[in-house]
Amino acid sequence: MSFNDLMHPRNIYRNAPPDFVKLAERYEQFRKHTKQGKFRGLKIDFKDPEALRALNCTLLEHDFGLKLEIPLDRLIPTVPLRLNYVLWLEDLLSCLPTKQEEESKEVRGIDIGRLLMLVCSP
Repeated sequence: MSFNDLMHPRNIYRNAPPDFVKLAERYEQFRKHTKQGKFRGLKIDFKDPEALRALNCTLLEHDFGLKLEIPLDRLIPTVPLRLNYVLWLEDLLSCLPTKQEEESKEVRGIDIGRLLMLVCSP
């Protein structure tokens, strides 16, 4: 998981990446997938779907109060990157017409992987 200044400005992880040590202390399902890093802190194997699922479920519960289960046979994008995507979508949607203009325009969107297209038509 990479964190940098290219993340959305409102992304809570932009300047404060998840603290794996604190998360492991509090959440057993995450702790099971952590290992001591070479220099300091904990690390997880991001190629392990079970570890990634545990991280995502932990972050969703810890930072957003959401408890859910994610099947292993589903795509598991990391929460910080998915949040980035949702925030960019929110920015795009804020550019849509106001309530008064809304009656005269129709907005359609399609999301294919990482490609999103919004089309406004009169």
